[in-house]
Amino acid sequence: MLLNENVIVVPDKDSGALSVAGPVSDVNRLEKSLSEIINKIAKTIHREKSSKTEEIKVSPSVFHLLCQDGLMDKLLLVYPELKLAPESPNLKITGLGEEINAANKVIFDAVLALKRQNLEVDKDVLELLKDEQQEELTDALLTSHRINAAFEISGNRVQLLAVSDRDLSHAQDHLGQLLTTQYINVEDSNVLKKPEWQQLVSHLEQANSEPCRTRINTTAQQVVVSGYKDSAIKVQHQLGVFLTQNAHIEETVVVKANAVVKYLEEFNTSWMEKVKDKVRVSYRNEAICLSGSRVNVTHCKTVVEGAVSAVVFDNLNVFKPGVKKLFQENEAYFSTIKTKTGCLVQLVDKPGGGQDNVKQVPTPLYQLKMPGGVEIAVYKADMCSYPMQAVVSPFNQDLKHSTGLAAALLKAAGPQLQDEFYKMKKTKGQLKPGDCVITDAGGTLCCQKVIHAVAPKYEKPQQASAQLNKVVKGSLEAAENHGCISVALPSIGRGMRCFPLKQCELTIVKAVKEYCYENYDDIILQKIHFVNNDDIAVQDMVAAVRQEFGNLSDTHSQQTPHLTAPTQSVSQSTGSDLCLNPVQTKEGVDIVLTKGNLEASTTEVIVNTVSSDLDLNTGAVSQAILRAAGPKLQQLVDAQGATGNVGEIIITDGCQLKSKKVFHAVAPHYKDQATSEKTLRGIFKDCLNMAEDNNLTSISLSAIGAGNLGFPKDRVASLLLDKILEFSKKKHPKHLKKVVIVLYPSDTQTIQAFSDEFQKKFPSASSGSTSSTQRGPFSKITSTSDMHETKMGNVTIQVVTGDITKETADVIVNSSNENFTLKSGVSKAILEAAGPAVEVECRNLGAEPNPGMVLTSPGNLKCKKILHLAGQTDPVKINKTVKDALQLCVKSSFTSVSFPAIGTGQGNAQARLVADAMLDAVTDVLSQNTASPLTIVRIVIFQKPMLKDFHSSMQQREAADPDSKDKAGWTWGWSKFKSIFTGGSADKPKNDKDFVIDSLKVEATCFHICGDTQTSVDSAKKWINDKISQEYHSMEIGDNAILCFSDADRQKIVDMQKTMDISIRTESNKPKATITIEGLSRDVLKANTEIIKMMSRVRDEEELNRKVELASAAADWQYQQSGFQFQSFDERTNFYLEEALQQNLQTVKVTVKGQDYTVTMPKGPATDSQGNILEIKRIDKLKGDVPENWEQMKPNATNQAFPLQAGTEEYDEIQKLFQASCKQAIIKIERIQNPTLWSGLQVKKRDMEGRNGHQNNERRLFHGTSEDTVATINDRGFNRSFAGKNAACYGNGTYFAVNASYSASNTYSKPNQNGEKFMYVCRVLTGDFALGQQGMIVPPPKGTSTISTDLYDSVVDNMANPSMFVVFHDIQAYPEYLIKFK
Repeated sequence: MLLNENVIVVPDKDSGALSVAGPVSDVNRLEKSLSEIINKIAKTIHREKSSKTEEIKVSPSVFHLLCQDGLMDKLLLVYPELKLAPESPNLKITGLGEEINAANKVIFDAVLALKRQNLEVDKDVLELLKDEQQEELTDALLTSHRINAAFEISGNRVQLLAVSDRDLSHAQDHLGQLLTTQYINVEDSNVLKKPEWQQLVSHLEQANSEPCRTRINTTAQQVVVSGYKDSAIKVQHQLGVFLTQNAHIEETVVVKANAVVKYLEEFNTSWMEKVKDKVRVSYRNEAICLSGSRVNVTHCKTVVEGAVSAVVFDNLNVFKPGVKKLFQENEAYFSTIKTKTGCLVQLVDKPGGGQDNVKQVPTPLYQLKMPGGVEIAVYKADMCSYPMQAVVSPFNQDLKHSTGLAAALLKAAGPQLQDEFYKMKKTKGQLKPGDCVITDAGGTLCCQKVIHAVAPKYEKPQQASAQLNKVVKGSLEAAENHGCISVALPSIGRGMRCFPLKQCELTIVKAVKEYCYENYDDIILQKIHFVNNDDIAVQDMVAAVRQEFGNLSDTHSQQTPHLTAPTQSVSQSTGSDLCLNPVQTKEGVDIVLTKGNLEASTTEVIVNTVSSDLDLNTGAVSQAILRAAGPKLQQLVDAQGATGNVGEIIITDGCQLKSKKVFHAVAPHYKDQATSEKTLRGIFKDCLNMAEDNNLTSISLSAIGAGNLGFPKDRVASLLLDKILEFSKKKHPKHLKKVVIVLYPSDTQTIQAFSDEFQKKFPSASSGSTSSTQRGPFSKITSTSDMHETKMGNVTIQVVTGDITKETADVIVNSSNENFTLKSGVSKAILEAAGPAVEVECRNLGAEPNPGMVLTSPGNLKCKKILHLAGQTDPVKINKTVKDALQLCVKSSFTSVSFPAIGTGQGNAQARLVADAMLDAVTDVLSQNTASPLTIVRIVIFQKPMLKDFHSSMQQREAADPDSKDKAGWTWGWSKFKSIFTGGSADKPKNDKDFVIDSLKVEATCFHICGDTQTSVDSAKKWINDKISQEYHSMEIGDNAILCFSDADRQKIVDMQKTMDISIRTESNKPKATITIEGLSRDVLKANTEIIKMMSRVRDEEELNRKVELASAAADWQYQQSGFQFQSFDERTNFYLEEALQQNLQTVKVTVKGQDYTVTMPKGPATDSQGNILEIKRIDKLKGDVPENWEQMKPNATNQAFPLQAGTEEYDEIQKLFQASCKQAIIKIERIQNPTLWSGLQVKKRDMEGRNGHQNNERRLFHGTSEDTVATINDRGFNRSFAGKNAACYGNGTYFAVNASYSASNTYSKPNQNGEKFMYVCRVLTGDFALGQQGMIVPPPKGTSTISTDLYDSVVDNMANPSMFVVFHDIQAYPEYLIKFK
């Protein structure tokens, strides 16, 4: 201010004075101003000397809030010289002391007045904020966003500060939107250990530190990302991608055949280089598995699928027997094919395959099979394309398919699914949680039915669980009610219904398990699959299934685990045919002796026998149990740590057995009797006590020790039964109430030993059926000349000769036809005796539906009812018919019944077989009905000779003589013979169909072939076919002896097909019956040899039967026991005696009622080894029964030809017959005299006249032959076994011509070297005839019924004007004259 003034200012520092020189006026004018300036400077200097600086504990962010509220302005207004400097962490104030004190109070009051609130964010964000500097945090998250609030972080507390509540709320909302936490579920915790993961985490944390740090926290199950929202989401995505791509997974490429797997593993390995060091490759059944990181597995799976698709795969199915065996025995063939074609060939069990190698089928994540066979499995798959018969669709109670699975199913099915559902809803009404309805599927769905299930809301937990249980069971029931055998279930209620995770799946699995057990006996469902497309849901479902069903092996182990079946207190028979009625001790323990397989027992525990090394593969019983239980059983035994000392018992679960537990007993060898038996008794005792102590109700044991261990079988039986009785008596068990002794079916010695011991200890026990080694159920038989009687229990069984129409039993059984109108044989006799009213009743009942038998009133008979049944000739059917009749009598409370010998009359059934069938039926029914009202069962036989067959059959069932079967000699062993009174063998089929043996169905031998080109695959197929052609052979045997094969022969042929792996078929509609054998050459030749032997035996038997028939026609040999009348020997013994007579033997051995006798020929007596004597006599049936013009024959000659003199009446008669149609020159005519053949013809003639009701049954016919057969025909007559030698257009019998000219043809009368020919003039019993057909082996039935036993006697070529007749029974024709002509 002095620069423009005319004054001089001189300061004097020493004196502290300021001199001003200049004009007075100017100095005076400036003095005041200068004084003021000097005073001000003085004051400033003084303030600076007196001022101080203090720090107040107020953070810059809080001070900023206060300033924003006007605090600074207020202070400066009062103290303008006061200086405030906010420096972290406090506020600096500079001024005079009193100013500072005043300001400090004002600031402190303002801070206390600030509004505070704890920050409400998730814990992970809170943890992030705790680790940050609050000033930087406030500036970055609040101030920079113009939010008037600040952070206050103290210890574990984070607060917001603001001047007003409004500012606090605004800050809280702002931070909630700005900060976030992202969660990532860790699929594979091993990824977290990788260095790459650590590097990625570090990099992301560094790269995302602005505007605030991003926090990454890792646990084994989760990765948590917290921080600024945009940064956190970006980091979460990057980390999630890394975890997903690097998670270790396993993917399976499923192929249609193992051959493809092996081909890629061993033949075409080029693809392996592309996946090497990236994934681990393993080979499984029909699958190639890849394991590694997801990114590598995904890439490599594409490579493998491409390799699979490039394989040319085909299969070759060969339907020829023996092919599989050929290639199994010659494995070198496969190496040869590989060398020649480069192809892999595998022999597989089942046909299949095709060109599409990859199966798009999901692999089960877990799978098991329940005892009833229901497959339980968990799949990750799309329900819309899942191939099950029914799928379950969950939806809300609003019944709209708008979200989730229901919407997806609706989209795939189309609107018709919604329409179907609404239609069903109208029918069912309003649905509630827990309800379900089923409709048809549609569109592209792979299922047939959709089950719409209303999922419950999880509001009341107990109620919701019950509703979910109900809807699951209801869905399964709905599927079964609509015929579905497979159903897919999702996680009903998960997500949309807010069921807690895992609890939803556990409730569903429990419901499925309960349903399967509740419906164990009659469940229809075969597959129940839990299907989800969500990884977490699938994992939760697997965990639930494991929890409920046990931690069993999944499908990748190639095992199908079984659960223990629901316990059953009663053991079920395993196909046993020996099961004694359960014996019950006084204490209530049932003891059952049965045949079967121990491993199939259904008792709660079975007892296994193991060796001291505890190897379950040692011993037949133990091996069978291990096979049935599965390998886990051995693991359980090993886990026990047992020592294997003799007598030790190891308890394990039953694994896949039907039993809960298995007791493994280390049994001793039979060395020292006392010690060994003591140990065995201890095992029996301990097993029974342990079963009781473990609350088990039933136990099964085998004959422990009776096999390879060497114990006497009867001792084992005795020891075991004694211990069971002792246990019952001493223990008075509360739990164990059933002990089953299971014996191996083919171990007849052990069965006999146990049966004998069982009978000794429990004499009241009776067998349900008899076996070949058992004593029979009949008491000792008492006999008279016309009756045999025995008893079974309280029932008397009688076989008598007589007239059934005279019977007085409650029920008389009539063997009729299907319409109950048969008027022949026994049926004719019964209907005529009963009267027309019964006949009308039969006709009416026969016209109505019936079970094959009807009851009518008795009419004039003396019974209460007549039971008419459809007669049978097959012994098996006879057995069933008699059983049904007896059951009806039992049910209707009849006390007595009389049967005819069903099928033995005009049905021609063999008496012995009928006897066995009927008596077996009686035995079976009476065994099953021990309290039956029946007291008498009678079998009434009209033809007395049959009585001995029934007697013999009764003897086999007689308890007093268990060895009678063996003593019966030939009477038991031979069973095929022809009755002289009937038209064929009784046990042979009655039509050509019965002679057909069809080849067994040949299972395809399937080859799977893999190669790199179709050409190479075709070459491999050609090589296989060529090799089969080289080794394959077909052979045909033509011989009518085939038609005479017995049932056993035919069964042997069937068995040969199985054992030799060949195909055998027969044809009988050709002139000669044929057998064709196909298979490998060596097998065909072997089978051919066996069949040739069978035919030779059949021919020998037929010849013997023929001789037996002729002997029966010639003589009747009889014997007489002391005090009895004469009885006829059986037919074969009759033949032996007649043969001995003709051969002039001094003695011959015979068997009578099981006793061997020596007969002194020709008039007896017969004497046995004890000196018992039988009187013998022979009745000559031929005496006085030969034509009057016959001449005296040579002694002992069976036949003789007598030449006729030309010009005699006899000669002229035959000449006239011959020349009526044939003008060739007669050289000689001979009369053939054969008394045996003649007698047979007469007997047959009388029988035919009686059956046909007329005498027009005989004709003179012609039969041309060759010279070499003349002697045979003269001696034995005609043999239809040679039918078809010339022609057999009308049946396989013996042909006779009406006109001699026909037989004179060279085809039939073959000339000898001199041109001489031979023709017989025959007496032929043509009787009633019908039209013949090729392939016939007997004449057709006269009636329309297929079971008619009344057959025609012969067949012809033309009914109106026959030119030839065919007979099927050799004794129906007699070679009366032989004409030699030229």
